[in-house]
Amino acid sequence: AAEAAARAFDYANGLPWVANLDDAWVEGGRGWPSPLPMFWLLDPEAPGQLVAGATEAQAAEAADPATARAMYETMLTVQALDDVFYMAQRQGRVSFYLQAAGEEGATVGAAAGLASEDEMFLQYVSRA
Repeated sequence: AAEAAARAFDYANGLPWVANLDDAWVEGGRGWPSPLPMFWLLDPEAPGQLVAGATEAQAAEAADPATARAMYETMLTVQALDDVFYMAQRQGRVSFYLQAAGEEGATVGAAAGLASEDEMFLQYVSRA
């Protein structure tokens, strides 16, 4: 019943989800299925509760205090740099700058899962 409830709460229009990343691999760990499943540990319908199939150890690993602190410090750094660059842009010292105010958690959280050798290809998208 808990698994059905967790699956019913779906931000991504029916995409599959897993509580263990080992379950996401196909072909003996050589590839990802299509569509790529979402990774969930916490149940969105029951705040503070784990989804069916998740373990306390997985949640503890995901909530490592040193990692959480580093992520928080990085978000503060992004805010400070955002202020500096925004003021420089307003003063005409920088020709173009996009603020990241309010998006610190999304960018830092997404990057936290990357290894130092991982590559990112970033692009600004205007929706005007």
